[in-house]
Amino acid sequence: MLSELILENFILTKRASFPFESGFTVITGPTGAGKSLLVKALKLILGDRADTSVVRPGAEYAVVQALFEVPSNVREALKQQGIESDGEMIIRRIITTKGKGKTFINGNLVSLQQAKKLTKGLVTIASQHEFQNLLRRERHLTLLDNFGNLESQCNVLAGLHADVMLWRKKLERLEEQNQAWEEEKKKILAELRMIDEVAPQEHEEEELEQERSVLKASSLLRELGEGIYRELYSAQGSITERLSSCRADMEKMAGIDTKLSPLQELLDSTTYQASDLALSLRDYLHGLPVDLSRLDQVEERLFRLQEIKRKFGPEIRDVLEHREKLQMKLDEHGDLEIEITNAAGKLEQAEDILCREAEKLSIMRHEAAKAMEQAVMKELSFLDLKLACLQVRITSPEEILPDTVGPSGADKVEFFFSANPGQPLRPLAKVASGGELSRVLLAVKTVTGGKGMNQTMVFDEIDTGLGGEIAENVGRKLRSIGKDLQVIAITHFPQIASMGQGHLAVEKRQQKGTTVMEVKNLSDEERPAEIMRMLGGDTETAEQYANELLGPVLRRT
Repeated sequence: MLSELILENFILTKRASFPFESGFTVITGPTGAGKSLLVKALKLILGDRADTSVVRPGAEYAVVQALFEVPSNVREALKQQGIESDGEMIIRRIITTKGKGKTFINGNLVSLQQAKKLTKGLVTIASQHEFQNLLRRERHLTLLDNFGNLESQCNVLAGLHADVMLWRKKLERLEEQNQAWEEEKKKILAELRMIDEVAPQEHEEEELEQERSVLKASSLLRELGEGIYRELYSAQGSITERLSSCRADMEKMAGIDTKLSPLQELLDSTTYQASDLALSLRDYLHGLPVDLSRLDQVEERLFRLQEIKRKFGPEIRDVLEHREKLQMKLDEHGDLEIEITNAAGKLEQAEDILCREAEKLSIMRHEAAKAMEQAVMKELSFLDLKLACLQVRITSPEEILPDTVGPSGADKVEFFFSANPGQPLRPLAKVASGGELSRVLLAVKTVTGGKGMNQTMVFDEIDTGLGGEIAENVGRKLRSIGKDLQVIAITHFPQIASMGQGHLAVEKRQQKGTTVMEVKNLSDEERPAEIMRMLGGDTETAEQYANELLGPVLRRT
């Protein structure tokens, strides 16, 4: 709620203070007195850019300051910006003749963008040319939901939509990972094929190197081995033959002297070992390859092992470790596929719930739309638009699918309006005049009870184009809206001014050759005189009518 607005050296104002209370406050004064400076000042408070023309002639700077009582969400936003607040927010803007300016919130220097962000939603200014909220089609859905008390359903739907978006993002992320994996998987499988085609074995290379050495020297080995075999066993007078002869002699000697028995045993053993050696050598020679094509096979195998070591080595054990890691990656990918399947299932479930809730909300909105049309047209009749027609047109998809549902549902809402019979219904923004828009806005705010609106609503000369009788009805509506939010109205109509619970009078006067604007907070005793001025003069009739207008209002204050 706006509690006070202070202007210093602002256009015609040397210093002026606008005090405000809750409920409905009117601002009156002669034409040209400077009432609309309030609107200009408020726009600066809300973040509009300023120029040097707002500085009063002769002054070096202008100051616009506003005091707001702010709700908890604004206090939290202030806290997040490092600004302390005890429930109040003081915004102070200084504009200099040099074009430089500063903005302070609770004494803290802030940027204009910060100020605009922190004041967003505190004040709505509705003038003949400023009905953004009513003319913006995206606001119509919110107004309908406010009328139908559908906020809780909307919050549920918004939460469900957020869940769907989370699952979509998670699934998208997993699928991106999977897509990247598919590229990596191709590389892994290719490397596995290369390794498995060779199928290296640990220590195989050393064995092959040894085999190659043997194959290359097989002729020499055969020649040497056969020579040894002949000397040991096969030749006439071989070593084993002579050892056998010696063994027979030793046996005779041991028969004579038993002390030679150990030597006899040793010679027996040597004879047997020489024989075994010869036979083993014979078997080795029989195993030597005759066909040397095996050498080519060994060379080819060693070449392939060298090649795979260059790619994944440097050693065979490194190649085998690399293959194990590749296989582990493949196994881990199975977990990713399970995650994708689970996420897809969760998403489908969340989308089903979202669509069901969106369909329920859509049905409720269609019902609320009919009731809202009747309620608004009843209020328009009271505001001298008896023949006007307002249609709350809802566009919904034939079938509600997940992709057709947004955070606010699957419906698009737009207000269509016709001021007179025979005129086609067209979008409100394209057919209503300023005066008609003012009354439509009043009617909508009356039936919604101010729900979803800003805390402070400022109407700048909403009475343009109205007659006296209808102006009185407009005043009643403004006062009614003031039960739910703070309403400030700049008006030329005494019928509207008399309905205010608070009354500020603005006048322009000459002071030492300079025109200045002054603001006076009228007491109940001072109000009749201002109403009389608005009625056209200090006459007995005007005084009587002023008292008639103010009497019921003051008694209710």
